[in-house]
Amino acid sequence: MNTTEAPVKKLGPKMQIKAINQEILALRDRIATLKGQRSALKEKVKINDAARAAKKTGKPAAPGEAG
Repeated sequence: MNTTEAPVKKLGPKMQIKAINQEILALRDRIATLKGQRSALKEKVKINDAARAAKKTGKPAAPGEAG
């Protein structure tokens, strides 16, 4: 996913640093987005697990019982 690798080498040292810093910021944003998605999926899994457990025991799962 390193798209700036080739162009960075053609730039001067200061501009290389700026380009690399920009890429770092973009990757941090991407990481934050992925962490948010992971949290949402973990919550879904908790809810599904609680529903599955409740189904096995025969009583309905309360909305706040997940986790």
